[in-house]
Amino acid sequence: MKRFLLAQLSILLGLFVVAVVMEYMGGLSLYQHIRYGFQTPEKARMSYINDQYKPFMEQELNPFTIFTIPNVSNETVHMKNGFRGPGPEERGNKKLAFLLGGSTAFSNFSSSDDTTITAYLNKLQDKYFFVTAGVPSFGTTQELARLINEILPFYKPALIVSFAGINDVSHGTFYAHTKYPIGTPESFSDLDKVVEDDKKGDGRLPRWTLFPQLTRHAKSIYWKFFPRNVVQQLSDDEKPVVAKKIADKYLINTRMMKTLTESFGGKFLNVLQPIREEDTIYSLLRSSVPKDTLDLTTIPRELFWDRVHLTDAGNEYVARKILHAIQ
Repeated sequence: MKRFLLAQLSILLGLFVVAVVMEYMGGLSLYQHIRYGFQTPEKARMSYINDQYKPFMEQELNPFTIFTIPNVSNETVHMKNGFRGPGPEERGNKKLAFLLGGSTAFSNFSSSDDTTITAYLNKLQDKYFFVTAGVPSFGTTQELARLINEILPFYKPALIVSFAGINDVSHGTFYAHTKYPIGTPESFSDLDKVVEDDKKGDGRLPRWTLFPQLTRHAKSIYWKFFPRNVVQQLSDDEKPVVAKKIADKYLINTRMMKTLTESFGGKFLNVLQPIREEDTIYSLLRSSVPKDTLDLTTIPRELFWDRVHLTDAGNEYVARKILHAIQ
């Protein structure tokens, strides 16, 4: 009996060691193998794509836009100099165009770099060479900063497309009951807390941990079951007030992007991005956009992976709409 229990304990210990080693080596972890095994092939593929995108959700500090994503690559996404897929250096003789925006412009959950919005735009026409300059979590405030500091002076593009709206609403709503102004980017409050904690700690570093990666996973699991309620829900009376502030900031940012792009000799197209279930504040923002905005708010529901991110077919649909607008 003791030998049987010892054998079982040895097997469990061996599985634990294998899981830890696989976790640190990368690739598919033991947990992923088990999870995918219980899913349909289609669901497993989507789970795999979702896992492939996780490294690109890790933000790093950027002197101009507060946050950006690192130049890392895997079989689904390739990053170089802050651009996804083919960069400006591959334009050839075509006019240069950039697609700004958040994770939907970045084409989160597209199956590869060949099925992004810009990839379809490059397949459908020969006049422009489109570059993906979208960054997950970016709002128009960060788009404007990137346009000024990283794109216009160096590339002098013939066309800029801003594909945004949802993150402006999301961030503006999140920070509505805080000290931060409209336009504050995602995670800025977390950075602020780190700085304040550093001041209180007189420069001392946080306590070290023996297994930092395992600790991080444990914390992420904890927050899934006990989410942080940082911001209160907006009341019906507050929503129009907050929506007005968000819309004003959005309009200022997009108008400035248009003016600056045209001052460099380029054209500018503003696109209000689609959403599967439109909320009150997004509807109010939609009512405020100028007539020359390409409003893609309502597109077929089957083109979405989730509330905001598009399938490959959704990316192609959007590309065709943008192409029609610029021709």
